[in-house]
Amino acid sequence: MKQEELEAKVKTLSETIAKLEAKLTRMENIESIKKLQRAYGYYLEHWQEDQILDLWSHRDDVSMQTGRSGQFKGWEQVRNSFDFEDQYTACNGAK
Repeated sequence: MKQEELEAKVKTLSETIAKLEAKLTRMENIESIKKLQRAYGYYLEHWQEDQILDLWSHRDDVSMQTGRSGQFKGWEQVRNSFDFEDQYTACNGAK
């Protein structure tokens, strides 16, 4: 092979690797999101508010949108939205 052919081949392979790396990153992100969703659902189903809160960022700009309750802005509002004992009588000390 000539130098030009080798350089073209290396360029093509480099582009292919970059595309595959980007695809792998997207797939890993999707799997991380699925894992987070499963954990959230499990903790919610079992009234484990402390574990749910561990899934959330503690940054000041965190927010949460819910269909029934509206939007919660800031860590304190998000935290307070998961205070199950205060909000749901069915919980009655399930901690």
